[in-house]
Amino acid sequence: MIRWIALFLILTTQNIFAQPVQQTGHVTPGHVPMWTTNGVIQDGGTAFQGFLTSIGVTASGPSICANSGPVTGPYNEICIGATQTGGGTLSMFNYGGATGGLNFAVNGSPQSIAVVSAPLYSVQYNLAGSLAGVLLGNGQILIGQTSAGPSAETITGDMTITNGGVTTVGKVNGVPFPSSYTANLPLVGNGTSLIGQGTRSGNTTDFVTGNGSYTNGHCISVDSAGNHVDAGGPCTTSGGGGTVTSGTANQLAYYSSTGATVVGLSSVINSCLETNGTGVPSWMACGVTTLTAGTTPTSGITSGNLIGVTSNKVVDSGVPFASIYQFPATVSIVGGAASAQGTGTKLQLSTGSPVSGDCTKFDSTGNTVDAGAGCGVAGSTIQVTPGAGSGGVSSSTALMMGLGAVCAITPNTARVHIGFNLTLQISGTVGRAQYGIHYGTGTAPSNGAATTGTLIGTNQSTDIAISGGFGAVTVTGNVIGLTPGTPIWIDIALGNGGVSGTTSVANSACDAFSY
Repeated sequence: MIRWIALFLILTTQNIFAQPVQQTGHVTPGHVPMWTTNGVIQDGGTAFQGFLTSIGVTASGPSICANSGPVTGPYNEICIGATQTGGGTLSMFNYGGATGGLNFAVNGSPQSIAVVSAPLYSVQYNLAGSLAGVLLGNGQILIGQTSAGPSAETITGDMTITNGGVTTVGKVNGVPFPSSYTANLPLVGNGTSLIGQGTRSGNTTDFVTGNGSYTNGHCISVDSAGNHVDAGGPCTTSGGGGTVTSGTANQLAYYSSTGATVVGLSSVINSCLETNGTGVPSWMACGVTTLTAGTTPTSGITSGNLIGVTSNKVVDSGVPFASIYQFPATVSIVGGAASAQGTGTKLQLSTGSPVSGDCTKFDSTGNTVDAGAGCGVAGSTIQVTPGAGSGGVSSSTALMMGLGAVCAITPNTARVHIGFNLTLQISGTVGRAQYGIHYGTGTAPSNGAATTGTLIGTNQSTDIAISGGFGAVTVTGNVIGLTPGTPIWIDIALGNGGVSGTTSVANSACDAFSY
């Protein structure tokens, strides 16, 4: 009985003092827990997303640390700590052979943090990404500079500085300032005496800088940098004051001699400006209707006439320009009178050196040039009857008929028209003739020779269905690009077109002409 009473008392006591703890959500081993509410805990989160809202440590020295690995091997340790006498410390330690330093990064980008050893009470500033310091001495102030770091300057004058700025400035370098100033007037130095104020000649507050030396009486000019410089001479006042001499209305200014002075040239009514043999300008009359060579014209030239030059004088040609443009029956031109041909209004231009008796032709730009031979001379046209070929062809491979020894021409132009009238004969039940015009230079091919020369156009063919039958055909062509004066032969290449039987030329007639 006593045992049951003791067990009851023990269980009752545990229920009175024990408080149940509940877990909410998932937990990760190694994470810290945190209270969600009374009696409920949850996972404290990661370094990327933590749920703790406050953490505090009371300790002297390194108290919050992070290790890069287990302490049983090499690892790095970074700690935050504080002491009552040394203040706060961010420390980095390498243990067990680990290496590395203290780095800082912003948004993943490494940042350069300079560590300097500076005297106590120095002013630190950023110098090209690193820290630099300026030590202020007794009685010095910090002065900023645009192209360098700040500098410490010593106050040599009487200056009162209080908390909040400068309250009074009595002197600068021992020179006193006046007690008051007039607005918009410049300050003027006065040696060791009181600094004074100057006056203004105008109504602006702009100041002008000068460059170089100045000569009394010279004008002032402005250089490319905006400085005032000596103009190199006196200013012009009412004419004749320096670089321009006095003149009258309508005069032309020119330099009568080398230097910086121009003078006036009086104008003459209805006159033209000319220069003499040394280049000096002067006036002359512009011409007369009837002129004498070598004299100076004294009146105007007839309106609309062409003019010329005789003995360095402008003269009237007596030929109206309109008549030249309209191509009259007789006009005055260089070399004498000539008659115009046709009624057109365009002139044909030529190039090169023409040869007497040669024809002309157009070049690629539209000019007329010498054709290289005469028009219609002997040898430019032929009409011959070479007759029959001396043998037939029983193969689809064409052979020359040997007509070029008679059918030949020496062209006088680069183009020749060629024509053949042929009487063809077929032996065999069914036959076909295939033929084409060939030409070339040098010795003409003989009958039965292999195909040679240049084919004009394409081969043609005709069928003859009667054994021993005849067929009359005409074949023509044009040749261009020939060399005038170089003879060419003309012949027929003949084959049976791949059909059984023998094809031959029973008779032929050839004509050709240059054009």
